Amino acid sequence: MVFFCLALQPLMAQEEPPPVEETEPKPRQIIDRSKRMSPPVSRNEEVIKKDSVKIEPGFLNIVINTDVDVLVRKNRFVQQNKKRVDGWRIQIIQATDKTRVLTMRSEVSNTFPQYETYLDYKQPYFKLRIGNFTERFEAYRAHKEVSAEFSRAFLVRERIPMTKIKW
Repeated sequence: MVFFCLALQPLMAQEEPPPVEETEPKPRQIIDRSKRMSPPVSRNEEVIKKDSVKIEPGFLNIVINTDVDVLVRKNRFVQQNKKRVDGWRIQIIQATDKTRVLTMRSEVSNTFPQYETYLDYKQPYFKLRIGNFTERFEAYRAHKEVSAEFSRAFLVRERIPMTKIKW
């Protein structure tokens, strides 16, 4: 029954909307903003309010986000507790013969006593590397010196213990 009443409702007479009257557009008003402004205040008495914070002339207010401060402290803690840093070493030789690498090690340590020597083994190779450099430029300068004696030397990236770095 409800359906029948709803279906008949559109058939009922509808009122027509009122006719739209055409009017002329209003002329634009020119506003002189200088008259609306308050009289100037002397520089010493001026206090500006912005976001409910008083800002006085002659002072600098710095708002620090606490999240940034927490991240800075966390980064400082992580950096202080690092055991190793990215750095550079000079690789002199890579071979499967251990005796050959050990003789080369003694030769390198006699020729360049200022650099520490490191013997790494990653199956099946023994690698002889020297130096602890944090900057590539330092490593390159040393590499030029070493390559005069050992022509097959080249630079490699490596994680260097913090205790081995000379600041």
